[in-house]
Amino acid sequence: MTLRIAHVVDDTGLGGVMQHIEMFHDYRLASIARSQLVELDSSRPGPRLKADVIVLHLTVSWRKMPFLTGLRLSNPGAHIILEEHSYTQGFERHCVEAKGRFRMMLRLAYSLVDRVVAVSETQAAWLLASGVVPAKKLSTIRMSRRTEGFEMLTPPCPEGHVTLGILGRFAMQKGMEDAIRAARGVEGVTLVVGGYGPLEDELKALERDAPNIRFVGSVDDPRAFMRSIDALLMTSRYEAFGLTGLEARAAGRPLIAYGVDGLVDQLASGGGIMVPADDEQGLRTLLEGLAPQDILSLTDEARRSARGAYDQQVEGWTELLTALG
Repeated sequence: MTLRIAHVVDDTGLGGVMQHIEMFHDYRLASIARSQLVELDSSRPGPRLKADVIVLHLTVSWRKMPFLTGLRLSNPGAHIILEEHSYTQGFERHCVEAKGRFRMMLRLAYSLVDRVVAVSETQAAWLLASGVVPAKKLSTIRMSRRTEGFEMLTPPCPEGHVTLGILGRFAMQKGMEDAIRAARGVEGVTLVVGGYGPLEDELKALERDAPNIRFVGSVDDPRAFMRSIDALLMTSRYEAFGLTGLEARAAGRPLIAYGVDGLVDQLASGGGIMVPADDEQGLRTLLEGLAPQDILSLTDEARRSARGAYDQQVEGWTELLTALG
């Protein structure tokens, strides 16, 4: 039996999620399931869908409860899976004031689906510890994407100088201000900043009188960006997984990151250096002592740590969907 899967989104502008859904057309998954993208208005009760499995790729909230309830009632025979792209311990710490109300919302939302899929082990551990989902209802499938183009890049070769990069949306979540302040004026270190977003003016103000900080604007070719650096910085406040870190490791660029959420999983795989979450001074101390040899010693391990990640993701979803067939 070939399963009919409806991948439900309420915002097709989320590039990372849209790229992720392409994974379900991999021949191994296509052999057991036929996937279709469905964009719905989550401000209205969810309708009946012609699907055996409904995979939700959206952020749940109190406002979306009528949508989730309607979807559950309209599709009593379908298996509904929510892939949790959004909420983490770091998110709760930085963005939630009423923790009890927030967790009540999660418990209610998760009660309306048959399975929750966490995208990192650290995220899954928090979901269990917070009591919002029972263990029998939770699966963990690490987020990934194809990285062949990054694997082809030649390894970095820093000589007397280290070029670090940070790439992403200029928003509170990414904590780029920490990276810029930590790197300002550090001898032997250049920080290349790629991206765009609402905090651009504030971040560029930190660049003034700091010749070792360089903004390169929006990055259309992430492989070219990785080719230009020796290692990647990720100073996120919260990050369910962080695919840019995977791409850097696949390119042989060590990951230097805050130990938050899914970044903990990536650093545990090897090929990186962990800095305590939100520890800007600790990051600066690390950068002041960073030498080219430190980068070179991690390059091979970084590349090995990313190998097979995409296949593991496909295998995880294949196993989960096969159990439903």
